[in-house]
Amino acid sequence: RIPMLDTCKLKDVSIKIFNRWGEQVYEANHITNGIKPEWNGKYKGKIHYNQNYPYIISYKPKYDANPKTSYIKGEVWILN
Repeated sequence: RIPMLDTCKLKDVSIKIFNRWGEQVYEANHITNGIKPEWNGKYKGKIHYNQNYPYIISYKPKYDANPKTSYIKGEVWILN
């Protein structure tokens, strides 16, 4: 499961999803409240069931004077 983030307190929020060979299959940048990225699970027009897809979410705190990028890593599974 991909975590929910309170984007009201964050900036430069993005998510990248990869397949098991490290190819990027999805990317959403500049995510803000009200805009929810949705990946349909397809890569090259097909859903590849019973596979895991690593993801990286990057973000910065909105109200820091010198914000540093933080990362959340995990994986999501597409099951049949």
